[in-house]
Amino acid sequence: MIHISGVLVRSRPENIDKVKLALDALEGVEVHGANPDGRLVVTVEEHSDQGIADKVVRLQDLPGVIAASMIYHQFEDGSENLDEVSDETSGDETSEVEVSFTAAGSRPSQNSISQETQS
Repeated sequence: MIHISGVLVRSRPENIDKVKLALDALEGVEVHGANPDGRLVVTVEEHSDQGIADKVVRLQDLPGVIAASMIYHQFEDGSENLDEVSDETSGDETSEVEVSFTAAGSRPSQNSISQETQS
């Protein structure tokens, strides 16, 4: 089973290059993008949920890192089929949450959060 998490890493803008190099050096960590304001988009792959949690804590402890926040997590088992998983869920309730971040920072604005629920 493989666990994949999306992580938002924050650093001071003057430390972003140093932090990116440190992240690139870690096994199972990939930097997908960075903003000049110090935000980096990272994925972490591990073989267990505990491995993911340990790696995110390790990211937070890197020199120059202000915060590392897991924003997405999924796990894949090669024997499962997505259609089979959706058939096993109870009820027809689905939920979508969309959060967009403001240009000024990483906090969502009141108007940028929408939630849609179907029953």
